Amino acid sequence: MVVAVAGMALDRSTERRTLLRHLAVPALSAVAAALTPVGPALYPAVLGVTSRREFFAEWSAPDYTTVPPLALAVLAAVLLTVTLRHGALTWSDTGLVLLAGALSVYTSRTLPLAAVLLVPLTCRALQRVLPPRTAPPRWEVATIGAFAVAGLGVLMALVPSTSDRPPPEPGWVAPALTALPDGTVVANDWGWGGYLMWRYPHLDLLMHGYGDTFTVAELHRNTGLRALDPGWQRALAGTGARVALLPPDSRLAAALVTGEGWHSTHRSDDIEMLVAPPGWPHDRPQR
Repeated sequence: MVVAVAGMALDRSTERRTLLRHLAVPALSAVAAALTPVGPALYPAVLGVTSRREFFAEWSAPDYTTVPPLALAVLAAVLLTVTLRHGALTWSDTGLVLLAGALSVYTSRTLPLAAVLLVPLTCRALQRVLPPRTAPPRWEVATIGAFAVAGLGVLMALVPSTSDRPPPEPGWVAPALTALPDGTVVANDWGWGGYLMWRYPHLDLLMHGYGDTFTVAELHRNTGLRALDPGWQRALAGTGARVALLPPDSRLAAALVTGEGWHSTHRSDDIEMLVAPPGWPHDRPQR
């Protein structure tokens, strides 16, 4: 919004009073964001996500050999080609295109934001070369409206009955995890973390996909546990975890059972619950 307002000011196409009203939107939004529990620390955190690129693909730079970035590149090429041949960009358009370019290379997560900026600009540019379209017939509008209403009706019927229904899990999982005391540290599989946070909020999970809640050191620790890096036993012991919920075929589960004496209390094809032996970790050299 700030870029758009700056562009309108450079274009001199909008009265100053209107510009100030437009500028109030991002200004008040910034104030509202600073009033959250995170506070002003929210702003530098946006720039700090690049430190987590090695752990989360969404924060890494887009791979332009894959379909979504390539589609965005085609969209940008169409916009620039049509604009250069049939009209110049205004300052507002130029600012938004440059902002979209920055977002398109920053992270994969900001790639959709770049598309949101480019799509309306591209559609407007294409209108200059396409023949004028008459108003759509009444039956076409009615058909689209009927499909929209039907789709909303299906969502209204399905969402209330499925939104709070957990996905299938072995029958022993709910009783076993519910019985754990509040705050129990669980060495869990990363892929199960988000579901476990929702289903069993009283547990203190070692891993989940909300990367912003971890320090970079904790993320290194978690990846080291999965890879059994040297000293992983000490790192795991330092978390206070004496319960693990892992896939039976994972390297960490096998190492805990065969090398550390943890025993399985519950097991199924996809998940296994392990408990540390009394006195673990034992005083012995750490591998």
